[in-house]
Amino acid sequence: AAAFALVLARLAWMQLGPGRADRSASAIGRSAALQRSDSLMLDSGRGQFTDRGGKLLTGETVRALAAFPEAGMPRGTDETLGRLAAILGTDKARLTAWLNGLKTAEVWREGDSPEAHGLSEEEEEAVRKLDLIGVAVLPYRNRYPEDSPVSPLHAIGYVSQNPQRMKDVYGQKLADRELRSTDRI
Repeated sequence: AAAFALVLARLAWMQLGPGRADRSASAIGRSAALQRSDSLMLDSGRGQFTDRGGKLLTGETVRALAAFPEAGMPRGTDETLGRLAAILGTDKARLTAWLNGLKTAEVWREGDSPEAHGLSEEEEEAVRKLDLIGVAVLPYRNRYPEDSPVSPLHAIGYVSQNPQRMKDVYGQKLADRELRSTDRI
């Protein structure tokens, strides 16, 4: 009870008392908004499906370069950004444009690929040594790999809303009000 009282007193002091003087209300509000806005879904948590040989049909986890929008601080020097571009196998101008154009957290992708670019252990270590601000190597799940022999969507299926398909396939049930056009199929 005493420990709880101390924690409660400290929290009250920070929120209501003189402890608040070191941070303005607007700074606290900005920090709270940034906390909500800088998120990156690394893995959807959905089930993983394998074929009979044990190969994953629903993607693989790779170590990917993740970057967050800059918060007004430089990420690093021109030299370190150049080394990062070399690690990723791209030119510095493209990398800098990508980093500066971020509105939300993203992972690095090669060209127009929807998949995150996977880094080797050596590349991951080299990126960590650069010590760039707002850049990290994180485990990221490429949900549906491009090199899959079959599309997992066709082999496994998925659930979504499709009012037009509902009308085409279940027209009578819609008319009888057994189903709604917004039901998931």
